[in-house]
Amino acid sequence: MADLESGSDKVKKICDILKKETLDPAQAEAQKILSEAHTEKERILSEAKAQASDKLKECQAEIERERTHFQTAMKMAKEQAVATLQEQVVKELFRPTLKESVKEGLSDPSLIAKIITALVTAIEKEGTHSDLTAAISESISKEALLSHLQEKVVARLKEIKSVPLEGGASVKIEDDNISLEMTLDAVESLLMTYIQEDIRDFLYG
Repeated sequence: MADLESGSDKVKKICDILKKETLDPAQAEAQKILSEAHTEKERILSEAKAQASDKLKECQAEIERERTHFQTAMKMAKEQAVATLQEQVVKELFRPTLKESVKEGLSDPSLIAKIITALVTAIEKEGTHSDLTAAISESISKEALLSHLQEKVVARLKEIKSVPLEGGASVKIEDDNISLEMTLDAVESLLMTYIQEDIRDFLYG
């Protein structure tokens, strides 16, 4: 009986030795491998999250750039459209109306007389003694014009010519070959300069 127990103890000791020398180290190594695997998994997940976050930020930045570009393009297109509209309104509405109004006004002999008087007076102030020649539209009666001109202005003019003007008048300094004009186109352009702000207020006010 004692020998049996002694043999059993030996087997137990051998098993303990085997467990201590093989199983325990193997189990520890397995735990180490699992721990390292878990750490590596966490590292990979963390890097993946960081990469995903960076990619998301890049996408958001690209979207913001595209949005800014789109907004800028839309703003420029809007400004261009408004400018084009303004130009069309001025060209098709204001200018024809203004031109017709100016043309009607410049068909009045009394107004043409005032224009010629103003031009002659401006030339006289410069002290020139050159002959002066006035030119008026063929649609204006010379007789009607002369009835509105002062004698001193008529005396200063060498000649009053009827020429194919749409309206207005001009006075030429013969010696210098220089003409001062207050024709339909000149008056229209001058008035457009003065009413640009009124047009802008009309369009945007």
